[in-house]
Formats: sequence, structure tokens, C-alpha cells
Amino acid sequence: VLAYQAERQKTRSLEQLLTLSEARLAELREVRHDVKNQYAYMQSLLEQNKYDDLRAYFEELVGKEGVTLCALRPSGKAEIDGKEYDVVSNSVFVAKGCKIVVDSVEGGKITVKQIEREE
Repeated sequence: VLAYQAERQKTRSLEQLLTLSEARLAELREVRHDVKNQYAYMQSLLEQNKYDDLRAYFEELVGKEGVTLCALRPSGKAEIDGKEYDVVSNSVFVAKGCKIVVDSVEGGKITVKQIEREE
């Protein structure tokens, strides 16, 4: 009886892990789709020599807020307006999940700074 209960508990745990893994995979697929679309748009602008449009695409990010998706040491990923970007912090380290604001965009390099916490 104890062996059966232990096996049943193990099965439940594995089912929960599978459910969580499937949810995470779905999230990753969605992010991948967004990144691919963003890249395709930028590539299209480059191929058409629309450098001013590409510059405007990035410059519209200045002043927008987002959240870090990983720790910035000083580079990493952040979500801004629901899209994932490669960013660089203007400080040495910003922890995962911190609020950031886009400080500048130069040649495709997106520089962010951490928003100070209100106390």
C-alpha cells in the first residue's frame, strides 16, 4: 500500500511538472514568434535602405518603460511594450524582474537604466 501511494504521488508530481513545462514551452514559442517578427521587420527596412525608418523604430523606444527578463551584467534581455529586446544597462548590474526605462538608442544599441524604487 505504501509503495502504491508513493508511486501515485510521484506520478502526480511528474504530471504537474509536465503541465508547467508545457505552459513554459507555449510562452517561449510566443516570444520566439514576436522576436522573429520584429527581426523580419528590421531586416525589411534594411533591405529597402530605409535607414531613417529603422532609426525612428528604435528611437521611439526612448523613455519607454519595461522589465528585465534576466539579470543585466551589463547586457541582457528586457521586455518593452510587450516585445523582447537585447539591452545594455548604464550601470554595472540590474537584477532580473527590475523595472527599467530606455535611456538612449545609438546604432541599434539600446541603453537602459533601472527605475529607482519608491519607498
